[in-house]
Amino acid sequence: EKNPQIDEAYLMLGKARYYDQRFIPALEAFNYILYKYPNSDKIYEAKIWREKTNIRLENDALAVTNLTKLLKEIKFKDQIFADANAILSQAYINLDEKDCAIDKLKLATEFTKLKEEKARYRFIMGQLYEELSYKDSAYAAFQSVIDMKRKAPRQYAIHAHAKQAQQFDYEKGDTIAFLKEF
Repeated sequence: EKNPQIDEAYLMLGKARYYDQRFIPALEAFNYILYKYPNSDKIYEAKIWREKTNIRLENDALAVTNLTKLLKEIKFKDQIFADANAILSQAYINLDEKDCAIDKLKLATEFTKLKEEKARYRFIMGQLYEELSYKDSAYAAFQSVIDMKRKAPRQYAIHAHAKQAQQFDYEKGDTIAFLKEF
């Protein structure tokens, strides 16, 4: 085991098992990287994938504590930081702590470089605001997806328009402007 790519191979093995929905073997592969190769350059990615697996195994509280520790360890605010915050927000959603999930999604949106992820995180924030009955914030979150124009995948933009249309108040709102827009 002197090959420097063993950690990458185990990471790929863990991801393959995760996508096959074999979560216990995936967890073993990720833990193997963490225990055998603590100085690996893929250590943060392995930790994130381990917590994704824990969430799928419904160990949400464990994932929250581990990801909170991981966020304190990460030195650079980059895509790994964004991914960790996104996974942490999923754990908070599963634990029904939507306010904390929104905060983590805001951080993930700020630090991700991928336009599709930005659109997705903003749309999820809109849905969370909607569940918390913050209609103005939900409308603004959906509008931010729409304002991305071609940078956001069409499915998010179309669903954002639909969500905004659902929030229309027929008794107090301007129905003519509503018909023109939608």
